[in-house]
Amino acid sequence: GRVLEEATGPVFPIYVAVPVDGKLRIAVGGVYSYYEFPWPLADRLTDKKWHQLINEGQAPPQPAWTKSFTAPPAAVPPHA
Repeated sequence: GRVLEEATGPVFPIYVAVPVDGKLRIAVGGVYSYYEFPWPLADRLTDKKWHQLINEGQAPPQPAWTKSFTAPPAAVPPHA
């Protein structure tokens, strides 16, 4: 059998327009990336194993619905 795993990954930058003194300003922060994926029931996915997958670039793709509010890392402008 299989289970549906849910996990967080690397922190992504987030840019938010916020009103300050009647003007819009950009606030910058961080938000965890999100993953959900099927995994074999007989192979318990420990935190250690998950971190290893992330660090080795072997994490599964993020759910398709997250593309509606995220940008590829290369498209995110660097901090000034």
